[in-house]
Amino acid sequence: MNPTGRRQTAKRRPSGPMVPTVAARIDGAPPGDLVPYRGRQVKSMKTGGRDLRDRAGLGKDVVPNTIRHSVAAGM
Repeated sequence: MNPTGRRQTAKRRPSGPMVPTVAARIDGAPPGDLVPYRGRQVKSMKTGGRDLRDRAGLGKDVVPNTIRHSVAAGM
């Protein structure tokens, strides 16, 4: 799954099955950005994550990885 010329690391690049409803949505999406923000391409997930964190009233110690970990642990 590595692009041509990229060295394989010990981490690998695993892939898993995608939920059929999500796959259908992605396949049927119009060309362009899959998730635009205010009509433009998302350039930095950090900025969006900070904005969401602030709007939710969470502390500065909460980063996107904290949220991902919490959701994954809850599953």
